[in-house]
Amino acid sequence: MKALARAAIGIAGVALVAMAGIQAWQVFARYVLNDPPSWTEPLALLCMSTTMMFGAAAGVHAGRHFGFFFVV
Repeated sequence: MKALARAAIGIAGVALVAMAGIQAWQVFARYVLNDPPSWTEPLALLCMSTTMMFGAAAGVHAGRHFGFFFVV
């Protein structure tokens, strides 16, 4: 199971980097080329979903809980 959790983290990392690259291309194409592609938003959402699902699976395996912590 440890190898499967590492693979999930790897897939989540690749999807996160891909999402950042896709969003960067969207911004470049919209503001520099003035011709935004229509495929970037759905693909970025797919990458975000992949990152969340595989990251959550690895977190459950590790016994960790995701949370937001505020320092007041």
